[in-house]
Amino acid sequence: MCVVVPRFVEEYVPPHLFATLAPFFTVASAVGNLVANLGGLLLPPDDASSEELLEVTEWRYLFAFPLIPLVLLIVHLLVNIKRESPKFLLCCGKEEEFHEAVCRIYKFSEENHDKELAEAKEYI
Repeated sequence: MCVVVPRFVEEYVPPHLFATLAPFFTVASAVGNLVANLGGLLLPPDDASSEELLEVTEWRYLFAFPLIPLVLLIVHLLVNIKRESPKFLLCCGKEEEFHEAVCRIYKFSEENHDKELAEAKEYI
C-alpha cells in the first residue's frame, strides 16, 4: 500500500496538485496509526480476567472502523477511475486517447487548451 498510493497520485493528479497531494498519504498513515493506538486504550489491560475480556465489545468497533474508508475508497475507484492513465497511454503511443484522458482528468479550459496540454505532455 505504501508504494501503490503515491504511484497512483503520480499517475492521475495534475502537476500543480502533485506537491499538495503526494505527502497526504504519509500524513494520513500517521494519523491512522495514532487513532489505532488511541483505540487500543478502550480495550482491557493484558492482565484482565477472562470474565472482563468476555464483557468487552469495543474490539468490534475497532475492527469495523477501517472498513468505512476502505469501502469509500473502493467505490471511488470503481466510479471515477475506469480508464488508463495518461502516462500509460503516452508510453504506448496512443496520442489521441492521451489527449482525451488529459482533458478529462485535468479539466482544461477551452482558451488555454493547447498550452495546458503541452505542459501536461512535458510533465509526463
